[in-house]
Amino acid sequence: MDKLKLAIERYNSFGYKLFMDTAAFRDLLALRNRTSRKKLLLVNLRDSVMSAHMESAFVKAVAATGSVSLDVFHSFAQDYGLPGAANRTGFRIKYSGMDNLRSFAGLTAYDAVIMPDLPYRDEDLPAWLWFAFRAPGGKHFIANDNLMPHGHIFAMDMAEKLGVLSAFKTACVVDQQSFAQWGRFGRPERFMKRPLAVDCGYYAPSGGKGSYILSFGRADRDYAPLLEAAKSLPEGLKLKICTDLPLKPPAGLARRVQVLPSPAGPGKMKELLAGAALVALPVKTTPANPGAGLTAALLSLAMGKPAITTGNPVVGRYLSDGRDSFLYKTLTPAALLACIKRALALSPAELAAVSAAARRTALARFDMDAFATRHLATVLGRGGAA
Repeated sequence: MDKLKLAIERYNSFGYKLFMDTAAFRDLLALRNRTSRKKLLLVNLRDSVMSAHMESAFVKAVAATGSVSLDVFHSFAQDYGLPGAANRTGFRIKYSGMDNLRSFAGLTAYDAVIMPDLPYRDEDLPAWLWFAFRAPGGKHFIANDNLMPHGHIFAMDMAEKLGVLSAFKTACVVDQQSFAQWGRFGRPERFMKRPLAVDCGYYAPSGGKGSYILSFGRADRDYAPLLEAAKSLPEGLKLKICTDLPLKPPAGLARRVQVLPSPAGPGKMKELLAGAALVALPVKTTPANPGAGLTAALLSLAMGKPAITTGNPVVGRYLSDGRDSFLYKTLTPAALLACIKRALALSPAELAAVSAAARRTALARFDMDAFATRHLATVLGRGGAA
């Protein structure tokens, strides 16, 4: 068994990114299939950091079972550089066309196919739809993100028109939307709800107090009140804003405010969070997406950084004002400044308590690894709702 795992690891690590239908590969795959009690396929066709974190979480969850194998079929254009144990139970193959897809998928009788999210790129949609409607085995959809309004993602619009969820055994959706909203995409055998989750193992506290206020993101953000509040920040405390939105601080704030592009990868995001004293997310109090800013807030909590954000009812189900975060009722310079002052007024012991509570909240309720372990049990028929 160890020799088999080593051979699979070598196949995955030596650069054979595309499926090559060779006799040697077929022999290796056949041996793996004979030795695995359950064979799963993860179809990862949304090229994003969050999808990369979810894949890593499922690889770890499957490895812990000792008797299940997991193949990954993906369309990632880049390596996000996430650390973690290599997948020694199955193959990681990059999508390169429908012929490539059908050849690879036809070699294994998968017990289940796990499909996180819909793809961003139009060219990945045919493959996603093939797995949804044509691939054998029970299909399990996971929403790793929120529903988007019509016209934002072509794949999501097409999925709704085709009623894709009717082809799935389960559909696990984030708890900010109702089953009725997702029901527009068809009715699976079973709907389940889950909270948003982040990789708490990767985004972990690094020590140190932090030397600036960090703000980031674009969804339903309004940075104007935060820039106005920055005029009254204590001397020496700077504000860093990372966003792709067109934003230029007033000339008078040039020394106090730094605007950066959104981080190119998780490593830079983690570095920015580690250096922050606290995180301020100027999310509109009545956003088009009620869960806007939540993933950013959960990343902050995982790093042990108190987050300042809106206190709307959806966010209130995730965060606790004064315990692990500081929530405002109205997005105004005065409200933001009041939250900042509350955080800065904490004694070292009080700040440490809030930071520890933030980390505990993330670990107890929003950890990606824990979600993957629970959901894997559901897919394998060993547990209840994720």
